[in-house]
Amino acid sequence: MEEELAIQMTSVLEKEVRSVILSRSTLRLASQNLEVNMSNARPNILLILTDQRRGDCLGLDPAGPSCLQTPNLDWIGRTGTNFRRGYAECPSCIPARRSLMTGTAPAANGAVGFKGAQWNPPHTLAGELSASGYQTEMIGKLHLTPIHKRYGFDHMQLADATRGDHNDYVEWLQKYHHRHEVHPGMAHGVSSNGWIGRPHHLPEEQMHTFWCIDRAMDFLQKRDPTAPFFLNISLIDPHPPLTPPAAYYHRYIQRNLPDPIIGDWASKFDGPQKGLDPNAWEICLDEHDMRCSRATYYGMINFIDD
Repeated sequence: MEEELAIQMTSVLEKEVRSVILSRSTLRLASQNLEVNMSNARPNILLILTDQRRGDCLGLDPAGPSCLQTPNLDWIGRTGTNFRRGYAECPSCIPARRSLMTGTAPAANGAVGFKGAQWNPPHTLAGELSASGYQTEMIGKLHLTPIHKRYGFDHMQLADATRGDHNDYVEWLQKYHHRHEVHPGMAHGVSSNGWIGRPHHLPEEQMHTFWCIDRAMDFLQKRDPTAPFFLNISLIDPHPPLTPPAAYYHRYIQRNLPDPIIGDWASKFDGPQKGLDPNAWEICLDEHDMRCSRATYYGMINFIDD
């Protein structure tokens, strides 16, 4: 049995605390047909990232929502190590990813906000592992610039969003699922930074999360069995648009959804209640809209876990 090391990060890359789970196995993707590299006995590394996920959104977390179903992550957390107080170096996505990839603080890696200078780090996690003989693969959302720079990965299958040119996920939708909308992954019409929630227009097997896992399984089946691997699967969900598969939306929309824990430092929004930008972080939702947003958010997390 090959030794495996998997790192599951339920990452909150924008404005929230992050939770980190370290375990020896995730999703059981690599538990079957992998061969042992007996000469080095170096572990395989599976790094899974989720985007904009609250650290307490785990069924295992006593402070988390009791209605949320995450049995696989709960099992990983129980059998591995659940870091209850893990924090991002920066509350914004791109600098947090730079820190993760290099082990450097924003002051050193040159980005403290969403926009940063072009990046050419001399050392990266993937690069150091590749230099040590690992086969390194990136699948999903990298969210670094320059966009197609490899940052030490041997091979990348990139989709920083569910729309745009030179997007491997979009090209997959067009080629294999014959989706010919201008933006097939965004044809639901919901904003990628908004609070509106509704079921996704695509079937589960055509969604970004499914694509990432499908590509990961393909990599595991075709990888070099004589070398250890570093596989980084980076999911967009549960980042908006808040559009889970229909079955997961209906699983939560009629449930009792408790309010999340909000820190004492957070002040109540006292701005206008109407006419706000639906893409902005300043929102004032009534009970119905808040329930819809929360149900879709939990549904996306549940879909990832399944």
